[in-house]
Amino acid sequence: MIKIRKARLADANRMIQVLVDAYHGNYSAAGEYYSRQELVDPNYQITSGPYNSREVFVRENVKSLNKRLKSPFEAFVMFDDNDMIGYIIIENHLGRTWINDIIIKKNYQNKDLGRKLFLHATKNKKQIYLWVNMKNPAFKFWKKMGFNEVLKECLMMKK
Repeated sequence: MIKIRKARLADANRMIQVLVDAYHGNYSAAGEYYSRQELVDPNYQITSGPYNSREVFVRENVKSLNKRLKSPFEAFVMFDDNDMIGYIIIENHLGRTWINDIIIKKNYQNKDLGRKLFLHATKNKKQIYLWVNMKNPAFKFWKKMGFNEVLKECLMMKK
């Protein structure tokens, strides 16, 4: 039975396990949106990123989660019986709701659970925003959820 509840600090380690599972073991690709390398290199593939090992990936995300399980962030976790299968982290900033993360374990993906988790976490929210790399597989999910592009970034460089 699927249940959703507010996340607690004690959930951080289980949330990391969900995150590790969802990334299909390709830690080097995680966080690729931070580098914006795809804007510089037309042949860019999501094969490199800030994490060069599982250990670095876990260490950096534990730090991040411990910060983002406190205000102004709000997090919800999703369970199938006692198995944590997903989570969402939102941030309330300047009157807007920002989606920070929505993560679903790979065996539970494409089963409408991401939508259910999103709707639960944002049911009374207006003006919901997020940043998503257009090459990220989640881009299609967000389009399906009714999100539209409102900004095209421009990377500039002077040699």
